[in-house]
Amino acid sequence: MTKGNAIMNLLEEARNEIDGRNNKFGETISIGCCPAELEYLASFFMKFHQKHPNISLKIMDVEDAVKKVLEQRVDIGITAYPVSHASLISALFLLRVYIEVDH
Repeated sequence: MTKGNAIMNLLEEARNEIDGRNNKFGETISIGCCPAELEYLASFFMKFHQKHPNISLKIMDVEDAVKKVLEQRVDIGITAYPVSHASLISALFLLRVYIEVDH
């Protein structure tokens, strides 16, 4: 085998390894919340990840979570204050969670 073929084989093996790692995670859910709320939510996010290891959470530090949901920059917005908007579904937990209806 020539050096060129050996290098090509190594590149192919590396590509397959990377593809295999990328396929281990199913979906990514982006969550926007205020920095002050992250302290209270950290344990929830850890428990969620333990229960659903194939779902990746992308936690985003945002000041206006509702606006980010409406702009479709995050999938879920978490805030401590109530918001009424026709395009949002609201669920009350310890904090309020907002998801855009057509998102």
